[in-house]
Amino acid sequence: MSKIGNTPTGITQSFPSKQNITGNGGTSYTLNHTVTQPEEIEVFINNVRQNPGAAYTVAGTNLTFASALDSTDSCYAIFQNNITRNPAQFDVSRTVNTLNATTINASTFSSAATFSSGIANAGTISAGTFQGSLGASVTMPAGSVIQVVHGRLSSTVVATGSSGASDYIVDIGLSASITPKFSTSNILINVNMYVGCDQSGSSGYLQSYFIYKNGSELDEVNGDEEGGRQGVAGSINMYDATGASATQYQMARLGGTHMDYAVGSTSAQTYSVRTRSYSSGPTIYINRSQSFQISGDGTNYDHVPQSTITLTEIAA
Repeated sequence: MSKIGNTPTGITQSFPSKQNITGNGGTSYTLNHTVTQPEEIEVFINNVRQNPGAAYTVAGTNLTFASALDSTDSCYAIFQNNITRNPAQFDVSRTVNTLNATTINASTFSSAATFSSGIANAGTISAGTFQGSLGASVTMPAGSVIQVVHGRLSSTVVATGSSGASDYIVDIGLSASITPKFSTSNILINVNMYVGCDQSGSSGYLQSYFIYKNGSELDEVNGDEEGGRQGVAGSINMYDATGASATQYQMARLGGTHMDYAVGSTSAQTYSVRTRSYSSGPTIYINRSQSFQISGDGTNYDHVPQSTITLTEIAA
């Protein structure tokens, strides 16, 4: 009989699906196909359908009757699902070293599917969850989150900048490193810091920060310079012209969301946050205020927050 279309790889079909069984006075017989449940076959004795599980049971290719089948009995079995599968192509519990495909659409690749050497050659992966490694030739949908790395600074920092090449910029020790999967990826940089202000040195005037990539300033995240005013990644001004003493107890949140477009490498990239005031005089305070409020009985009312930097690789 002619067919239209291709037979799916790994599936073989065998027809007819009916097997005649000749009784020999016993209860055990061999089936032509593997069966896992008695409901997968219909068994007839003298044209009367038998009750699955009661009149007969199955185990693989073994068919066992509850009562002996005589040679004079007319008996046959009809297979309900006569499809044979190739386990190497259908068993997702098997390990696949290389998966070549144009498009993979799945809700979840879980621990049941192991890709020991990653997916080396694929067009597009559309998946809810992917656990495993990705080869350089894989294309993720634009905007997909590929990985996230988090850095934190839990201690306090008190520092002053110096003039010259450093331009009063201070490395406060807040950084994170990420190894991009793809050189075309964008790196989303989220910075969150807690800064105090120098009331005695500048009445709280100006705290700013820069982002450095592998030791060099990442200019594309800075604002444009204007009228001699320096472009920075983020800035805050807690200036109090009256020089009120309360300024020394202030602490503000300083941060922003930035993007390093087309990271340009699959080697480890280190992003660090560096701060500055407007000159060498004012002191920089991170995760603390200039002064602490302590009651007469010695109770300290102030706290120590944590400043963070989070790097997210985004598919371009």
